[in-house]
Amino acid sequence: MSKFYSLLFALLMSTALLAQSPPQSFSYQTVIRDAGFNILANQEVVLRLSILEDEPQGLMAYQEKHVETTSAIGLVNLFIGEGNVSSGSFEDIDWANHTYFLEVAIDFDSDDNFVVMGASQLRSVPYALYAESSGAPGTEGP
Repeated sequence: MSKFYSLLFALLMSTALLAQSPPQSFSYQTVIRDAGFNILANQEVVLRLSILEDEPQGLMAYQEKHVETTSAIGLVNLFIGEGNVSSGSFEDIDWANHTYFLEVAIDFDSDDNFVVMGASQLRSVPYALYAESSGAPGTEGP
């Protein structure tokens, strides 16, 4: 019987030691419209997302593509860092030492002809702000 409890204790401890690392992606949501600003409902589109370093036309640190179908209201939800990688490595982005911009380009007809919709600076998110205030690596936040 003591072997059973020893095994149970070891199993519980090994499960407790499995820590989850932060997600290596972040959420992105947009509404897709055509050139006349009409919502494109229930339509497949290809999005090319580029993370650019230090300025909106800066060096491309990472790029990926997503094939998505818009909702009835033209909405698309995806996770940047989980797409089909075209260039770079999401894990190798030097978040601490550069300002980054997200450039969004859309291929409306799946013909590899992308229209750049613009670029905007990536800002801190609550998860990152919490991590910043949590203290030394491996310590628990407030």
